[in-house]
Amino acid sequence: MMTTPILILVATALAAIPQASPLSEETRLEDFSSLTGCWEAQEADGISIEHWLPPSDDEMLGVSHTTREGRTAWYEYMRISKNEDGEITFTASPSGQETTSFRLVSFVNGQAVFENREHDFPQFIIYQIPDGDELVAGIEGEVDGEQRSVDFVKHRTDCD
Repeated sequence: MMTTPILILVATALAAIPQASPLSEETRLEDFSSLTGCWEAQEADGISIEHWLPPSDDEMLGVSHTTREGRTAWYEYMRISKNEDGEITFTASPSGQETTSFRLVSFVNGQAVFENREHDFPQFIIYQIPDGDELVAGIEGEVDGEQRSVDFVKHRTDCD
């Protein structure tokens, strides 16, 4: 009977989608403060730098810039903010695309999961808030019915 393999396939696909766990009412912008500074990834054909300013009471600003052969290949303005209701959002303004906001749905053991299921791709932005010199971030979601994910690993560097 084909039912068992199909059920296993469906269960596997559902497990791949990040699940929200309740947010603590104590989640604050200060919980993101170790993002502050510059982060760099050397790529085969270029370099990517992410720079975050320290959080204020209501927002934290960042910018990501990727260059290849000395020319800008990609940039993104980012903002983590807390509204009057205490909701934390990640707002991204990537080069050539519309500004999109993602709501913080989980913050567990330093891993922040932001979600916008209405967005084409990604539907999830995930940051493992660093406790050292390595920043791990990722984007995940569905494209044409298939789960996709991209991870970004950057290392702390001096801001020049």
